[in-house]
Formats: sequence, C-alpha cells, structure tokens
Amino acid sequence: MNAAHSAPRHVARSIITPVRFICFTALALVLGGCRDGTPPTGPRVQPDLRPSFATLTAATNGKIAFMSSRNGGSIYLMNPDGSGLAMLPTTPFPMLPDWSPDGSKLAFARNGEISVINADGSGETALTTNALATHPSWSGDGTELAFGTIRDGNDEIYIMNADGSGQTNLTNHPSSDTEPAWSPDGTKIAFRSDRTGTTQIFVMNADGTAPTMLTNFIGLNDGPSWSPDGTKIVWHGTVTGSHLWVMNADGSAQTRLTNTVAILNFLPAWSPDGTKIVFSRLFSGGDTDIYVINADGSGETQLTSGPDRDFAPAWQRVPLDSDGDGVLDGADLCPNTPSGASVDVDGCTPQQSLSQLIAQVTALASGGTLTSNQAAVLKTTLTAALASIADGNRTAACGQLGAFINKVQALVNSQTLSAPTGAALQAAASATRVQLGC
Repeated sequence: MNAAHSAPRHVARSIITPVRFICFTALALVLGGCRDGTPPTGPRVQPDLRPSFATLTAATNGKIAFMSSRNGGSIYLMNPDGSGLAMLPTTPFPMLPDWSPDGSKLAFARNGEISVINADGSGETALTTNALATHPSWSGDGTELAFGTIRDGNDEIYIMNADGSGQTNLTNHPSSDTEPAWSPDGTKIAFRSDRTGTTQIFVMNADGTAPTMLTNFIGLNDGPSWSPDGTKIVWHGTVTGSHLWVMNADGSAQTRLTNTVAILNFLPAWSPDGTKIVFSRLFSGGDTDIYVINADGSGETQLTSGPDRDFAPAWQRVPLDSDGDGVLDGADLCPNTPSGASVDVDGCTPQQSLSQLIAQVTALASGGTLTSNQAAVLKTTLTAALASIADGNRTAACGQLGAFINKVQALVNSQTLSAPTGAALQAAASATRVQLGC
C-alpha cells in the first residue's frame, strides 16, 4: 500500500494539532503521488404528527464551525459570509466538528475521544473512553452518532446513542473503514474504505449491511458529505489533482466541482439549504483557509485568510423559531402558540400543522427554491383550508389539503422541489387530513 493510501489512516489515528494534521495529509499526497486515471462519466420514519427538528425547513442561516490553529488550536464560529469570527471556549485541539441536526450541539474528536458541547461552547461532555476515535457524524434525527475508531486494531466504524451508550461496531472488516457520514434520512452511512485495495467512497445501510463501492478513482477518495435532501454526496478525490467531486447518492453522475490548483481541496460540507458547499483549501507553504462555492462549483469565495490554519468546516442548521420566543424548543414545532406554551400530547392541532406548512413554504421561497408565485399558490390553498376549518367545513378542508398534495407533486415532477422535500410537505398535509378524519 502506498503512502497516498496509508497516510489518511495515520491521520485518523492521530488526533493531533492542526499543524501536524495538515502536514501529514499534505505529505501523503506529496510523497505518495497521484496517478492520473479516467474518471467515470457520466427518514428514519417519524410516526409523530409533529415534524422533527431535522425535517424543519431551514435556509442558509446558521454559523460555520471550523478548526483553527489560532490561539493554540480551537473551534471557531463565523457567519456564512466569513464575518463575526468567534472562538468557542473548548478544551485544546478539538478536531472535525459536526453540528447536530437541530443546530444546538457540536460533536468533535479530541485526544482520541468523541465529545459534545452546546452551540455556545458550554457543557462539554465526553461520550467515549479509550476509543481512539475520530470523525463524529450525527444521525438525521439527532439520537445517534457514528464515528471512526481503531480500538479493534484497525479502522472501524461504530455508532452510539447521543449520550455515548450502546456503542456498536458496524463494519468489522480487516480493511481501513473510517470517515462515516450519516444520510439525512438515517438509512445510510457513507464512508471511506480501502477494502478493494484503493481508497474509495462506500455506502452501507445504517445497520452496517450491504456495503457498496460508489467511486473507482485512482488515488485518494475521502471526506464524503451528504446533501441535505440526501440525493447527492460531495467528496475529495485526487484523480486529476486534489479536487472536490459530487455524485448522485447511487454513485452516478460523478462531476468535478473545483478548478483551483492546490495541495488539497478537502473536507467539504453542505449548507443547510443545499445550495452551497464549504470546504478547506491547503496551499504550498501550509496556508489553509475556508472557502465556499455554489453547489454547481460556481461562485467560489474565500471566507478566512491569514497565516492560521483553518479547516474542517461544518455548517449549522437552525430550525425556524416558529413561536418567535427566541428559544428553539418543542413549542416551535407548533407555531402560533403563546410564548412558553407546551405542545399537547396529541401533537399539533390541524390549525397549527397548517401554520407550520405555511411557514415551511415561506422558507422555501425565501431560500430561492420556490418562486414567489409558486409559494403563493401553495399558501393560498393552505390558507383556504385554515378558513374551512375555522368555519367548521371539514369536507372542504380535506379537499383543499388534497389539492395541496397534488400541487406539491407537480412541483416534484418538474424538479422544482426535491423528492425528499416534496415528500415531507405531503406527509405533513396527509397527517393533517388524518387528524380531520378525511
């Protein structure tokens, strides 16, 4: 096995300073070389009527967390445009941060253990002991974490509950399996493996079954990250130099995104609305900064600069504060309730569910997914259903919700809405119809 394939495993086993992390990764490429090759052409179900935080619509509105060598090594936060830089008060050398789906916590690796902190840096809690762990990744519902570990003598992928309990080996293979990335719906985990003799991107079921190779590039393939709708995976590959690539979730339509020549274009992560990708770039001399591009590779923008090594970005998803109380809590799942009101044990009322749908459609328009006219058509139908409920005309409300479901399907058919987004809207409308006894 050449250096280009073995060094990332070494990096995963050495939860170390940013300087050494960058040097080891760059050394793998410089010493190992990258041979040219021919690139290929080409929810976990929520039974509750209330949507989980993971399914609430969010725009590109959260903070970007990243690792920096500033002040001896810490996690920093910044706004999506690079402004508002702030250091989180964590213990030294936290690595590879990953936001929880509701944006309230960060998981990271430090000294071979997985820990979590609150979004403000408080409440640090170690979840593992003697795990030799790295690369934490949250499940879509925020109840579990996947991570890489060498506790068994080679790189394996484990999962555990969000409190650290129930740690389970998924891969159990003599090869190097690491860098897990959990799909938004919780059914799949993408990961990096050398089980075929080269380092490729694989995907498996969330229980570890049916591992399938997605890439077949010569050189390094690592750092997979799922788009928020679960239809695409972005990753770092070295077949034509170090670049970011994107493919469909089944491995088809593999396309290179970056063009700038650098030692590394690596560790990508998606924006919450799926329109942008943030990533790290290493130049010769060790300068490492955070960049962002549009999901099609256009509009590249540098977010950090200076002599510090800034890398491993993760983009926070902030759910809608539906009741406007400034607190993201259970009441936000049923909007238009008085501040501090608790949600009824039976879930949202039909009126609250419809208000939530209207808020989600508004957010889709604000994020550019829907035009104002498309959003207006959907919201008019939902508003009419609200009025029918207020008038006691349940039959009319049932018909209007059915019309909404059909209109959403038309937007999915025209590829205006992604299939997962359309399905989430339709599921919420269908659940409201069940509440109304349609």
